[in-house]
Amino acid sequence: MLPFPAFQNVTLFHQRFGNSNYHALQVNVRRAYRAGLEIGGNYTWSKSIDIGNHFSVNGAGNTANGGGGSTFTLRDWRLERSVSNSDVPHRAVIYYMYDLPFGKGKKWATSGVMNAVAGGWKIAGVTTFSSGLPLAIAGGGFGRPDLIADPVLPRQYRVFGDGRTPVSLPDGTSVVVPNRRLLVFNPNAFRNRVVSTANPSVPGATILQNDQYWYGTAPRFLDDLRSFGINNWNLTLSKTIPMGERWRAELRAEAVNAFNRTEFGAGGIDRNFGAANLNPNQGVLGSSTNANFGTADITAIGRTPRYLQMVLRIQF
Repeated sequence: MLPFPAFQNVTLFHQRFGNSNYHALQVNVRRAYRAGLEIGGNYTWSKSIDIGNHFSVNGAGNTANGGGGSTFTLRDWRLERSVSNSDVPHRAVIYYMYDLPFGKGKKWATSGVMNAVAGGWKIAGVTTFSSGLPLAIAGGGFGRPDLIADPVLPRQYRVFGDGRTPVSLPDGTSVVVPNRRLLVFNPNAFRNRVVSTANPSVPGATILQNDQYWYGTAPRFLDDLRSFGINNWNLTLSKTIPMGERWRAELRAEAVNAFNRTEFGAGGIDRNFGAANLNPNQGVLGSSTNANFGTADITAIGRTPRYLQMVLRIQF
């Protein structure tokens, strides 16, 4: 109860605490427009570490009830140190524009019908690749369970469940994935602590219950356990059509998420450890009883499915 042992409740406002650091390698490459082509891109390799953002950031898609932290660590800030909830190790954005070499003033199809059909076409786009955000696990001792195994699953283990069939995991355990949910990480990699205490109702007997005074070994955010990353292509195909000396038309077809890649939202991943199992006849003691723990709701789409639109623009 130090430093205020005589008070039942003490609330401190606007305390100065926390620290953070960010390091990055940033690369920018650009090929200037030449022969109808321009291409460029930016790449960032970075790492952000802090001990404080969980106290100010609450409810974000990857935080699992504020990052799994607790006031138990106010006396030892080292227990809060982890990657930041906004940490993205790798991110690359590439842009490109290309005037196809057909039509008047170009290399091929410079006149006549071929110029009218093949001339004036352009291709452009923006492609984004990015790592996912680190995940936090809520529950367990003072907000975090123990980390007892590697929670990261190879791609072949990330299966859709039917609610009946046990799925084998790399550590030799198995789990039944609920129907229409995707297994994202190993829920058996996390464990609560259980203790045996005297049963006050039955002299000489004992009961199992959750240990109330421990702090889980899982970090505030797990560096290697992340939400779904980004692999997105936005493309445009356009044609310029001259209409006399002063007028021209531009017909443009645009595709957002052109390859229709499914990317689930971080908020759809269940990271809530929930209640611990206290019955040895129903599984491993201290394991999560939340059937959805470690799985994702496949209806929680993070990125818009492929979106197509046509644009006609008249310039004069």
